[in-house]
Amino acid sequence: MRPSRPSGRAFRRTPKARISRTSFARSSQKKQAAQAAMRRPKGRMDESTQKEVQELSEQYQATGRELSEVNAKLQGAAREQKATALTLGEVEKVSDETPLYRAVGKMFMLSGKDDVTSSLNNEMEDVEKRKNELMSRRTYLQRRLQSQQANLQDLMSSAMGS
Repeated sequence: MRPSRPSGRAFRRTPKARISRTSFARSSQKKQAAQAAMRRPKGRMDESTQKEVQELSEQYQATGRELSEVNAKLQGAAREQKATALTLGEVEKVSDETPLYRAVGKMFMLSGKDDVTSSLNNEMEDVEKRKNELMSRRTYLQRRLQSQQANLQDLMSSAMGS
């Protein structure tokens, strides 16, 4: 008789998976709260208020998705920056006579240590600029999300009061 659930290392939960589930749970809780707020007082709101609530909740959800995308891009940029920094550290350790190859499309091109180092430094600067842009975008989206949530709550409370 076979066990009903396969066992082994592939099915164990990792801390990383718990983190992603937690952040997913938070985002789904926010979505559920917005949807519940939209559903709750339908009997008491007029048609124009219902339409406005629906538009605001759609904007809120779109902003939440965009914020998630920016967070993912920010994590990718951090990984790229770390990898480039490690590569730069390793390149600086080798002697000047060591042949170094740089990836250009599908081929590798022989380059001097100075060329590789300057290329990696330029890449580090580009990633840092991209990270700064993404961080400012994330801050903007977080404020926008809070504002939309407050607007939605105000609209709902005013509709409930009328």
